[in-house]
Amino acid sequence: MTTINSEVYQALIEAGASEEKARAAAESVNAETSRLASIETNLTRIETNVNWLRWLMIGGFTVMVGGFSVLGNMLLKLTEMVAKAHGLG
Repeated sequence: MTTINSEVYQALIEAGASEEKARAAAESVNAETSRLASIETNLTRIETNVNWLRWLMIGGFTVMVGGFSVLGNMLLKLTEMVAKAHGLG
């Protein structure tokens, strides 16, 4: 048995629609409401995934910048050591 939106059904009956047409319209409204709720759930899941990806990208960028910083410091120290070994610094 298909569920109907009772408010829509009653409003259509009171407005003069036949019982058959009121029931069909109320069933259609209920089906669309369910479909929209499903779409909303899917959009919420997508939004959650996008937020996770955003944080992963921020974390990856942070690690990459930190890595470049460490690498830069190592190269600076190496340059200083080479300059000192050759009596340049």
